[in-house]
Amino acid sequence: MWSAQVDLFDGAPLLWIVAAALVLLSLAAACLGLLAGTRLLLTRSVLVHADNDRSWQAIRDLPALHGRHGKGREYRIVGEWSLRHGDGLTGGSVWQARGFWRGAPYWAELEILRVDPGRELSFRLRGDSLRTHRGLANHVGSMTLEPVGPQATKITWRLRARLRSPGLLFAKACFPSRLRARL
Repeated sequence: MWSAQVDLFDGAPLLWIVAAALVLLSLAAACLGLLAGTRLLLTRSVLVHADNDRSWQAIRDLPALHGRHGKGREYRIVGEWSLRHGDGLTGGSVWQARGFWRGAPYWAELEILRVDPGRELSFRLRGDSLRTHRGLANHVGSMTLEPVGPQATKITWRLRARLRSPGLLFAKACFPSRLRARL
């Protein structure tokens, strides 16, 4: 009878090193993917058959703009607006929206950052009752107008933000339309 003793751990250090390297590479790839997922950039352009002045009159009033075109209207979030600071039409003005989010009272404050009459209106979420603002960095929404003819204007909506909280990242992955409504 012939017997041989086999060492089960012979060559195991090499296997452990390879397995550990694969795990580290997988984690690094997941982290890079997660970091890339923290940026939110939405852009949409429409061609409006109206001159630039008329188009500006339609978007310069933030509450009216939100009431006609905001994503939150799908969820019937905002019921009323009040001016908290400024004149409502220039940079530094702060609007407060009040309503309900999923049956509970909701409020949000939007600050107008920049107004270039006839060209741009930009604003940010300053705070809200869901604390969405705490999970955001570099959050800016803007509407830009570009005349493309005597009776045509290109209007571009841009939403830019960096998501910092796990809850917002989860919402981006699983409930993107609700996240857009909150932002």
